[in-house]
Amino acid sequence: MAPEQTRMTWRDQVEIGVAFLRTLGVAVYTLLLSPFRGQAGAPTITDHVKSATIRSLIEYLTIPQIQSIQTPVEELYIALAQKKGFKPETLVLPNGTKAYWIGNKNTEKIVVWFHGGAFCFPPGSGHFSFAADIFDSAGSDVAVLLATYDLTPHATYPRQLTQGVELVCHLVTVLQRKPSNIILAGDSAGGNLTLGVLSHISHPHPKIPPFPLFTPFRGVVLLTPWAAFSGTPSFDKNKYRDVLNEQISIKWSQAFLGNAPPDPYNQPSTTEAEWWRDVKAEEILVVASADECLTDIVRALGEKLKSVHPKTTTVFIPGEVHDLPIMEAMGGGGEQARVIKSWIASRM
Repeated sequence: MAPEQTRMTWRDQVEIGVAFLRTLGVAVYTLLLSPFRGQAGAPTITDHVKSATIRSLIEYLTIPQIQSIQTPVEELYIALAQKKGFKPETLVLPNGTKAYWIGNKNTEKIVVWFHGGAFCFPPGSGHFSFAADIFDSAGSDVAVLLATYDLTPHATYPRQLTQGVELVCHLVTVLQRKPSNIILAGDSAGGNLTLGVLSHISHPHPKIPPFPLFTPFRGVVLLTPWAAFSGTPSFDKNKYRDVLNEQISIKWSQAFLGNAPPDPYNQPSTTEAEWWRDVKAEEILVVASADECLTDIVRALGEKLKSVHPKTTTVFIPGEVHDLPIMEAMGGGGEQARVIKSWIASRM
């Protein structure tokens, strides 16, 4: 697998230090002007300053630099296991792909969560915390499997889709879990990957072995899926409210795609509704903020899914940012998290 962390050179260390100083300046400047932010800004001064700070930092840093300052995944997993008092169990596929069990790995009911991070970044503490929250709310007879994948720029599309398909195939064919007891889920880029896996099952990708599935999954949960990368009005409308902007989305998408052209697997919301008619899911839940840069993309996706799959529910929460349940820097939780936990618990 691609390395989780990139080693910093002395130049990287200097540039990271400069980026933090510049970001501090942005935070102070934003705070001073926040009383005049109007409707274009976040609902509260605190959220307005936090969003601007996060946007600035990820704009100033390169992908490898951000990777280099993140906590290793294994460290986060061990810390969660110690906090929650469970034995850490890592599923490792023959291709090196790793996934982390939260709960009893032998249980029949599983929530597979593909983490977000633009395919650039590993799961953070927010992913593990939210996965544990889902486990706590769903009950002890349900396990959550937090799935990882290789990261850009070391690996580009369709590597991550291949890994996602192989993981789900392993659960069904090797571990003998019934699709009717599995919920596939993901946030942001993980939502993109979830949709890619579903697309591959119905319309096999030419570079990935087919995975025929005749029984639908119990459900699918898409938290603010990164289903397209630019070009909608909400990018401009919410650029001062959200933690992302269009420039960041484009930069990260270029790293993910490499030389690959857009297609229904890597930009799921751009395909026609008919593509989703045979989607293998009993029910679908789509959740996003009404005030984020991806709002229009998620809305278009939800409408297409609903038109061919009536048991699709799309929920938009006003006043929250992109991927809030995972964003510990923004406080995490929120109404998006409550909706998802409640939906999963009621169906498992």
